Amino acid sequence: YQVSLRISDMRDTVAAYARNDMRMSKAAQELHMSRRAVEERLKRIRQETGKDPRRFFDLVALLEKWKNM
Repeated sequence: YQVSLRISDMRDTVAAYARNDMRMSKAAQELHMSRRAVEERLKRIRQETGKDPRRFFDLVALLEKWKNM
């Protein structure tokens, strides 16, 4: 059983990943969590949105979707 991520958690994770040039380790440092936790969040985001933030164009689409939230 998995609880879905809050939109704010998804947005913050995607934004940190983008700010850090799609580098999970750097995003993890910024978010004060492990690299594995960021990797799991990115997988969950893909499952919940149908967009894979590890792919550049999907990342841009997610950032655009959430930029005013």
